[in-house]
Amino acid sequence: MLKKRSNIDNYCKELHLNYLVEVIQKAGDLGVIEQIYLTVVTTNASAKRLCSSFGFKVFGTEKNALKYNDTYFDEYHMVLFL
Repeated sequence: MLKKRSNIDNYCKELHLNYLVEVIQKAGDLGVIEQIYLTVVTTNASAKRLCSSFGFKVFGTEKNALKYNDTYFDEYHMVLFL
């Protein structure tokens, strides 16, 4: 079961990576989009690393941006200038 879970996790990571690459490429190809914004939950270090590797920069932190099962989560607001 652990191997299956690992394969699913790897597939999801690859899917997110491919999606992010495609969004950045398409936005650049349009020639009219100057910035791409996204948010990342502050506890999701791997997502922040991934976005940072594409050049996204944190420009703010929103406290208690999400609530799930009575637990609040902060979010980083990130921007990529094309």
